Amino acid sequence: MDMVDPEIFLPIVRRHITGPLEIMMRAAVVEAAIIFCRNSKYLVDSKTLTGVIAGQAITVCTDDNLKSSDLNSIVGGDGELLSGGIDYIAISANQLKALRDIPSMTIGYNVEPIQSASSLPKPIYDDHAETIAFGAAKILYLQPGMPWTDGKRAQLYGAEFTEGYRRAARFRLAQSNELVQSEFSNPVRARGFF
Repeated sequence: MDMVDPEIFLPIVRRHITGPLEIMMRAAVVEAAIIFCRNSKYLVDSKTLTGVIAGQAITVCTDDNLKSSDLNSIVGGDGELLSGGIDYIAISANQLKALRDIPSMTIGYNVEPIQSASSLPKPIYDDHAETIAFGAAKILYLQPGMPWTDGKRAQLYGAEFTEGYRRAARFRLAQSNELVQSEFSNPVRARGFF
């Protein structure tokens, strides 16, 4: 995934708030990007592994600035849906442990920046820079004891930020529905009843 420096967002954030130092604005941009990605599930990726052995630890997202925030699907090489607790155990959203040998598996997951990210995914800048700026402005306006602290502006920018990540979530949901309708992406698990 292409990445950009969080500094690229600062001129947009500066249009909404004056006063904070650039380092504070940068931290707010990273925090807003994390919240945006987690709530919208906008960024997705997948990883295919072969020759997985029982007991093997698997890091889902290995990028230094990103992590998996949610697992969408884990599918075996024949298209069968692998089961948590039977085929693997999810230690966290970014860590798995294989419980049996698996010849091939594809992990579909959502992506978000880590707290100490030095770069952010370019798609959120290209598609949602203003939304991230609204989120950063909200965070900054809520800082207590600062000359720029303003609860009403924080509420205004918070509403714009929420609408922005909901719009991104609707896009992701629409794309997921089209994928399900156009190809076999999430097989139905057979269930046995007694």
